[in-house]
Parts: sequence; C-alpha cells; structure tokens
Amino acid sequence: MIYDPNPQAGGRFGSDTLIVDLNQDGNRDVVVGAPGKNVSALVSAGQFMIKPGPIVPASTAIITVDDPNPQANGQFGFRVATGDFNHDSSPDLAVSAPGITVDADAGTFEQGRVTVFFGPWNFANTPPYQTMSPLAPIDIFEDPLQRHNKPGTATTGDRFGWRIAAADADDDDHTDLIIGAPWSQVPKLPTGFYFYSGQAYVYFGDPNGATFSRSREIPHPDTDGDGIGPEDDCFWGFDVAGCELKNAGTLLCDDVVIAAYNRDFGGTGPNQGELYVYLDYPVDDTFNVNRSVYLTLLGGVFDNPPDGADFAWEMAVGRYYEDTFCDLLVGSPGGLSVGLGADKGEAHLFRGGSFFGQGNPDNFYFRAPENSLSVLERFGAGLAFLDQDADGRQDEILAAAPLFDYDTACIPPACGEGRAWLITAFVSGPTTLQKIPSQYQTIDDPTPEELHQKHGWGHANVSVGRLNGNARQDAAIGNSRATYSGFSEAGEVRLIVW
Repeated sequence: MIYDPNPQAGGRFGSDTLIVDLNQDGNRDVVVGAPGKNVSALVSAGQFMIKPGPIVPASTAIITVDDPNPQANGQFGFRVATGDFNHDSSPDLAVSAPGITVDADAGTFEQGRVTVFFGPWNFANTPPYQTMSPLAPIDIFEDPLQRHNKPGTATTGDRFGWRIAAADADDDDHTDLIIGAPWSQVPKLPTGFYFYSGQAYVYFGDPNGATFSRSREIPHPDTDGDGIGPEDDCFWGFDVAGCELKNAGTLLCDDVVIAAYNRDFGGTGPNQGELYVYLDYPVDDTFNVNRSVYLTLLGGVFDNPPDGADFAWEMAVGRYYEDTFCDLLVGSPGGLSVGLGADKGEAHLFRGGSFFGQGNPDNFYFRAPENSLSVLERFGAGLAFLDQDADGRQDEILAAAPLFDYDTACIPPACGEGRAWLITAFVSGPTTLQKIPSQYQTIDDPTPEELHQKHGWGHANVSVGRLNGNARQDAAIGNSRATYSGFSEAGEVRLIVW
C-alpha cells in the first residue's frame, strides 16, 4: 500500500495513478494524484506525489509536487499522463487541474488548466515548465476558446483537463496530448450556447525539440442529429484516448477517441452514452472539419443502450488480440444487468484492425464475475488491459466495481466496499455478444469501508506497468475515498505485484 505521507481529510490521494520510469534508472516509479490536498491556505489546491522505484522492496520516500501556480479549488493532480512531448527521449508528465480559474474577469470559474513538466527528472528539483503564450512554446494549456462564457450569467466552467491522454495523433513519431473539457458550452448559431455539450483538443508535441508549437480543437460532431450542432448535456470529452485502432488511410497515426457518456439518442432519458473515434485524425494547418473521418460506437449489447447506461464513462486501450492494432475497452457502469438490477454495470471490448467498428464479430461485452448484495455495483468504472502472464499480449483485464458489496450486513446506503478482478479467461455467454469471466482473481481493499461512493475503490484510477523487474505487468489501484490515519477521504493506493 502507498499512503500520503501528510494525509488530510478530503485530500483524495489516489484519484489517479500512473506507473512510469521518470528518472530512467531502470526502476518504475508510481505517480499519484491528490487533487483535494490543501496547500498552505489554499483549500483543495491539489498536489501530485511520486513514489520512486524500486517499489519492491520499498526503499524511498514519497516526493510531493505542488502546482507551480497554485489556486484554491484548482484540484491540481486530478489526472496524470506521460509521454515524450518534446522529443528529448526523457519522459514528461502532464498533470491536470480542472478547477483552476483562468479568467475570473469573465464572471466564471473552473475553466481548467493542464501543466506539463519536461524531463529528465532527478527528484531533487522540479523539472522545467512554461506558462502559456500564443507566440512561444507552451506547457500550460488553458481552454483557447473560453467556451464557458454565457452572456449575462456566471456559470461553472469547462473543466479543461478533466481527462488527458498521450498519443501520436499526427504520425510524426512524437507524443501529443489529448485534453477533454466536458462541461464546455459550445456556441449555438445564431445565438446562445449548447450547455455542457463538451469539447476536446489535441496539443502536438514538437519534433524539433521545442515544447508544444501548435494545437487543434477536435471538431464537435452533430450529436443530436439536427444538422446544426452538438447536444446539450452530453459531456463530450468526459474521457479521451488515443491508439491505432483502424488504419483508415495512408497515415499510421493514432486514432483519437472521445467519450460522451451522457449522450441521449432517442431513449426515455439521458445517460445512454456514445463514443466518437476519429480515424487518421487530420492535423495540418489547413484543417477543415469536413475532412474529419470518424465512426461512432454504442454500448448496451452494441445496439440500443438503456437510459442511464453511462456507456463510455471509462476507457482503456491495449493489445488484447495478437495483432499490431490496439483494442478498446469501454466501461458502462450504469448498464442494466437483466434480472440483477440497474447500475450493475458492464464492460465492452471492441477489437481493433481493418474491421474495427460496431459490427466486428470479435467484439464482446461482459459483466462482473460475481454478484453482490447491492443493486448498485458500477462495474466498469475502472478498466485496464495488462500482460500479467508475460506472454507478450495484454490479454488479461483488470476491472473494478467501486460500489460492489461483499459484506453480509448491507444496509443501504451504507453498502459498497468495492472490488476489482483480474480476469484471465472467458467462456461463451447466453448470446453471441456476451462472454462470461471463467477464470479470475479477486482483488479487495485490505482495509475496506462501506463508502457507497461512485468514486471509490478502483474508480477510473487503475494503471499498469512493471514494478519488480520481471516480464509481468503489475497494477496500481487507487481509492481516493478511503479513510487513512483517521482522516476521511485521505485516500490510498494498492500496488498489485505479480
């Protein structure tokens, strides 16, 4: 287990986790976000922390890093991602602060910000970073369109940086950064806004060794089908990802995946959810929306997801099948499991390759290997591919259900310690699209609490990497709602080492 060395109530240590060798000494380090931490007098300014390797055996103290430009309620450390953004062969670290207020004069707040720290790391000093400038390389990104501006009223902002992901979106062999702002309000013509329709961006790493030199807004699709623009309250950009899922043209760039978990397309209520996959995303300086090629993916047994399914609440990319393409794992934690109750949840696996899409016969969905006492499990809220058996394929799946209850004294709402599973094999289910986990390992919180929190054990904070030097991939699972040392929601991270 890893804990905050200076715990605070509401510190939310474990909100996100990342396994990466930052200082390139051959040992993986563990990065942990703690966006609720108070810094001096700034409430919830946030921090991230680094547990330097070697993790096994543990021999090093935890390093704490503050936001270089801290702000109350900024929530620095909410999400973390890594890549070589400036092409110097050293890992860089992107850290989001979606609660940052960039432009208070606009009468709004929580526009959000992302900070990139450029390696190499030595852990003695914080590595370089730069603030945003339209005329210079940047490593702090603020929403360039300030879409939170709603005439005459003050509203919560875009929460730029709610999700971040690293990928090569422009086929230059250098890492780029995808950023979601799901509360963004997109202008509606001739007047007004689409409220909380969401937005997403790509910031491109510079192949010449600078930091970042250009960025692009990802064109928003016509999500409500009216031929005009997006849909209110679909939260487009709630999760983002990038990987080569389908070679749709001459480029070999990663495809860009944008989630809209609250997307409603004809049901009796919202929260059905949909994914948008931009294939061979065009990125030159003459970018035209009409040149964009994308496909959509649905959950709910791949045809008509039920209301409240929350499809695309969480995503993971990896190589489950034995080929050169990535595969896509998508959580639907509000999914209805027939006969079991709502919000049991399920996960959907979409196979990458030439036939990537809704109709690929190798696609399948699955539910939790076990059934709990609670009708609310939220299975699929945390997901990851990993190679636990060292066969060179990421054909094992780590899946979490933060509201899963295994206590015999479940008295709602005090239900839901949470549980995760390492799933290593499936058998055919009752339909051609469903598979049932047949071999799995149960992973519980060593100090479980009946938190009944959607953001508890394993929620959107499962990461994988090799921690002990062998060929097996290990895992870090966060529980930002855990009580530690008497502090409620101080948080914790469990390392699973094989």
